[in-house]
Amino acid sequence: TREYNGTALTNAEVEGKNENGLTTETGWVEGEGATYEFTGTITEEGSRASVRLEGRLDTTNADQFMKDITPLMDGNHTEIDMDCTDMEYTSSQGLRMFLMLQKNVSARGAKLVLRNMKPHVKEVFDITGFSHIITIL
Repeated sequence: TREYNGTALTNAEVEGKNENGLTTETGWVEGEGATYEFTGTITEEGSRASVRLEGRLDTTNADQFMKDITPLMDGNHTEIDMDCTDMEYTSSQGLRMFLMLQKNVSARGAKLVLRNMKPHVKEVFDITGFSHIITIL
């Protein structure tokens, strides 16, 4: 099991590790005191990988998200299952990360499934047409 964590706070730009050794990115967010967090846990069992996503995926943490899921793209996983129960938001940059993962997975004959998406998050996938490209249950 690997974990990652991205955090952004108003008016700051720092990168490092938090007390748990997880990657932390801090960047600019408009508005006083605005904060958000995006975390996830990746569990690999044989040829299957499960990912649990929590929080907001956007430009400030999408690059770290891509770094963290790169082993899933480089690996021999035949199925990648992403639980989006606690994912609150995705920006266009986050959508791009999902599309890159889908293209990689499809090219090697594997399967990507996003599950348990909140209605307002799924609406973004529907409006952009991504729900016709990526399996969402």
